[in-house]
Amino acid sequence: MANALIYAQSADLEVRVVKCDVEGNLMIASGNGSSLATNATIEAVQSVMGTDGFVDTETRGNMICAVRSNNLTSKVAVDGKFTPLQVNSQGALYVDNTGEDIVERKVDDDYFTGNLTANTTLGVIDLDTGKNRLTTIQFGGETTSPLFSFYIEYSNDLTNWATDSYEPELTLMGGVYKFNITRTDVCMRYVRLICAVDGNAVFIQYSATKI
Repeated sequence: MANALIYAQSADLEVRVVKCDVEGNLMIASGNGSSLATNATIEAVQSVMGTDGFVDTETRGNMICAVRSNNLTSKVAVDGKFTPLQVNSQGALYVDNTGEDIVERKVDDDYFTGNLTANTTLGVIDLDTGKNRLTTIQFGGETTSPLFSFYIEYSNDLTNWATDSYEPELTLMGGVYKFNITRTDVCMRYVRLICAVDGNAVFIQYSATKI
């Protein structure tokens, strides 16, 4: 036994059954609705995965529309009102990714490998991702030299550098000296390492996370 959807016709309040065709499409009457002799159907939503793209005359489905805005502006004057999605001239959706839940990460698993001598400057790391947010950066690695050390420098213009004189603590593990440094709330765009004491067979990697 199955449940049927019924309705009351507004003209005479007679109870009637809603009808579907063999494919399950809802059937509606044309004209004044007095007869189902000529029928129209509401076609089921259709979309075929893997097709070549949207074709006006063939592709079926529900389209989510957006307003083209070459310059992003508010479409409503009062806060809390409904407003349409907006896209640029290429159809890309405007989004705001300045929230703290957005995480961006840069990783270099081979920042430096080789021998280092004192006062050597390693490559500059550009932490900028187009947002003004704090960054956590971590350096890790190993060396065969027990006295090897380095310090970190920061800059916003590649000319004026601020020095972080902290030197990594070395821990002997498996015949090599391991080290790890983490700096949180870094607000400068550029970071680099300066070798303070020579090191042999040095390997350094880093990861930087911006939130």
